[in-house]
Amino acid sequence: MTEVDFLSQCLELGAQRRYANKWPYLMFKERYGREASRETKKAASAQYCGEVQEISDELLDWL
Repeated sequence: MTEVDFLSQCLELGAQRRYANKWPYLMFKERYGREASRETKKAASAQYCGEVQEISDELLDWL
């Protein structure tokens, strides 16, 4: 991984964290055509944030 790859991944990770709370709403609205239930959005958000956290942990290990 080059420095450019690393920096672009960091920028992407920052964007993902900023929009992590909006992601479940957008996904389920697209899939079901309406707002998902609060519990469903929380579960999806937790899963997505967990994946983002794994990526950030890998980046920190790389440093």
